[in-house]
Amino acid sequence: MPARHREIRLCRALGANRRQIRGQFLAESVALSVLGGLTGTVLGPAATAGYALWGRWPPVLPPLALAAGVLGAVIVGAAASVYPAVRASRTAV
Repeated sequence: MPARHREIRLCRALGANRRQIRGQFLAESVALSVLGGLTGTVLGPAATAGYALWGRWPPVLPPLALAAGVLGAVIVGAAASVYPAVRASRTAV
């Protein structure tokens, strides 16, 4: 049995309802999405600025594009986790 099934069953045995388990899975997914989005938003512009400076060009990093990158990662991560979260919440005790 996968480790997540054991974790879900333990939560259910301790009194967690389906809504709480679904919320936990969604929160974990959104947190990982934020972390990934922020990491990409730091590494991507750093690489872009480095390449621009190497080519002796002025680095251009629009703040709106940086914010959109993080927001896009969060939206995609949340949308992709809805079905697994619902499925996890239906796991029997």
